[in-house]
Amino acid sequence: MEPGRPGIRQVTAPGGYLPRRALFGVGIYPSLTLVGDWRKNGPKMVAIGLGAAAPGFLIGHLFHTAGA
Repeated sequence: MEPGRPGIRQVTAPGGYLPRRALFGVGIYPSLTLVGDWRKNGPKMVAIGLGAAAPGFLIGHLFHTAGA
């Protein structure tokens, strides 16, 4: 690792934490404003979002491509 550059853990930790929080917030918003249980819809949205991102990550990793 080069001096002055962040390590992989320093870069990926916020990259995993922030999307989960955002997806959870998007999932609970309709439950709080309309009808439904936020404890059910929040985790469901996180699972859908991360489940949709996983194949894209795996395909990119398989073909050794970086994001646009």
